[in-house]
Amino acid sequence: MKKIILILTATMLSMHAVQAQRQKKLEEKVENMVNKTIDQTTDKAVDKMVKKPMDDAADEVLSGSAVKKTKNEAGRKTGDSGQEEQTIPTGNATDSSQEKNGPLITDSRGWYQGKSIQYAEIGWIKTLDFKEPAKPFAQNGWNYTASQMAVSQQLATWIQQTYSPRGLLGEMVQSVYALSAGQPATGTHYNYNEAEKNNKNALPNTYGALGKMYMNLQKTSTKKFWPIDGLAGYYVWQIMANNIELISRQMVNLSSPDEYYCTMPQYSMGMKGEYEGFDKNANYQNFMNSPNLKNYTHYWIPSDALNNNHDFYVVVMTKDSQPLPFDQVTVSELIARLEKQLPMMYKIDYNSGGRMDNMLEKAKNGLAVMKQQFKDNYNDYVYLKAGYDIDIIKLANIDEKNKSSFYWMQTKPQTNDNYGNTNVGFPLLRLKKGVKEACANSGPQWLVFKLYKGTSTDHAGTEYMMANFVSRFNYDYVYDYFFGKEKVTRPYQPQ
Repeated sequence: MKKIILILTATMLSMHAVQAQRQKKLEEKVENMVNKTIDQTTDKAVDKMVKKPMDDAADEVLSGSAVKKTKNEAGRKTGDSGQEEQTIPTGNATDSSQEKNGPLITDSRGWYQGKSIQYAEIGWIKTLDFKEPAKPFAQNGWNYTASQMAVSQQLATWIQQTYSPRGLLGEMVQSVYALSAGQPATGTHYNYNEAEKNNKNALPNTYGALGKMYMNLQKTSTKKFWPIDGLAGYYVWQIMANNIELISRQMVNLSSPDEYYCTMPQYSMGMKGEYEGFDKNANYQNFMNSPNLKNYTHYWIPSDALNNNHDFYVVVMTKDSQPLPFDQVTVSELIARLEKQLPMMYKIDYNSGGRMDNMLEKAKNGLAVMKQQFKDNYNDYVYLKAGYDIDIIKLANIDEKNKSSFYWMQTKPQTNDNYGNTNVGFPLLRLKKGVKEACANSGPQWLVFKLYKGTSTDHAGTEYMMANFVSRFNYDYVYDYFFGKEKVTRPYQPQ
């Protein structure tokens, strides 16, 4: 009997040891997964995280990983997670506190459950501290000057000086566009996705800062707060200089590596049609009417307008409120572009799996019908439905007797159909010639501030983040710093 008890005891101890070892491996896997280089943001407007070190101290930050605390860091305090405590002010965007909602509790897996964590002062994985001068960065044929990388450092620093995440775990990284090009256009694998990549070569240098705020958190053996492996979804607060992708949808079949066509969907208060009744979403936390944003273009992008699952809040800052460097495309210009691109459009469709009989001939016939249909509108501007691209299938399916064949295109921002419905279109745009070259070595020509927080408005952490984005970030200071008539010497301070 004693022998049996000893065997059972040894077996139980062995099982506990195996379970503990598995838990430790799982936690190590979680941290390793999060510490890997982040290649893209969640939206299709991808910005490559800097991989090559600009200096030894910033190496891990630039790759998007948490910087480990060294033993020689004097005067810094850390919590039991090894996470540096924040010294930047948090502001008073919300009166709620974690104390009112009870202690932070994890389940048996170490996961924080539900909204129990939403008021906790969690902060950043690492507060960036750039002690060395910025250095140039080059990758995949993209070249960024030291001064452009210094701008990236400044933008990251200003976000962190403005906002300390509450109910979310923040990770701040520098961001540039430096992705490799797609497959060569002559290859058999040159499909829609590869064309989309190659067309980005027409874009100017874009650089800035990306703040990711993780919502699903766990407590590990070494970290008080850490993203949960497999559930590490995050919200984004991003500021990019000379960026187009964050606020546009590329027209892949019209674009090429030296010509960039796109639409820029945006909501205006009281808009009719597909987005009617969304004023509350657009004006969340007084975004549309904020005094802090009154001097700058700012708008809401509905979640489906860019084929994403998030609502976007955008602020666009240009010198002297000048428009972004785009030309609006007319009907005659669109037809000429389609004629030029038709062979490439056919190739892209075929390599993407399209096998419609006589596709090219049908598309040519559809283009001829299009010319006839819009013969009196050649000088009018083109407006496209949000989320729609112009591809060869649309041209091939044009019916000479059916005007609804052009449901995706109109020559006014809003039109009414025979049933009294309002159809909304957004301008078809082309990036002006010389913009890429003008932005190659210069400072910011414009700035894009973008935040997405999902559709939920009942999480205190996301509400607090939005409040900081709208009311606390000092947009006027940033404008004066980059575009003001006099040199700014005072340090950044939030509103």
